[in-house]
Amino acid sequence: MRNPMLLAVFVLMLGMAVCAAAQEQEQPAVDPQMQAMMDAMEKFGIPGPEHQKLQDSVGAWTVESKMWTDPSAPPHVSKGSAVFRMILGGRYLQYDYDGKAENMPFAGYGITGYDRFNKKYRSLWMDTMGTGFYLTEGTCDAAGKVCTETGVWDDPSSSGKIKVRNVSTHVTKDKFIMEMYTAQPDGKDVKTMEMTYTRKK
Repeated sequence: MRNPMLLAVFVLMLGMAVCAAAQEQEQPAVDPQMQAMMDAMEKFGIPGPEHQKLQDSVGAWTVESKMWTDPSAPPHVSKGSAVFRMILGGRYLQYDYDGKAENMPFAGYGITGYDRFNKKYRSLWMDTMGTGFYLTEGTCDAAGKVCTETGVWDDPSSSGKIKVRNVSTHVTKDKFIMEMYTAQPDGKDVKTMEMTYTRKK
């Protein structure tokens, strides 16, 4: 005599297999164009080795700033501090600065990221000395030790524009220097700021 229970289990499993096969046949094939778009988004959307390099700056730092309003005169020297952290899943480096500029309280906020599609580092800066947004972009050397970014910023003092060049040099894992140069009317670049970052222990 047949076992009714075994027969019921067999019928149930057969039905499930038929349903699964039917569902598999009903699923439309992925559109090649859509698949290519998804692959590109994944390729350029995930962090790469350049983002890993940005993580080297994560932490708290003491900062010595030098500012030149007159290239022939001694710089204004001040102290400050900065905190760097990675945000948005390791895609961007955010940094907060707190200190002084020409003996006045000064705070700034910046974000740096690496655009994998355009193969450039891009930075945004804003601070308490203005209401504008300052953008630069550039590249690093093969070793990732020296990074140079350039931009064209608003210049309130002349009601015009000014070309800037920022150079960041990573001396050691616990020290890096950021230098800012601005283009003069004669076309020469003059150093207007130097910030030395030392990691807090």
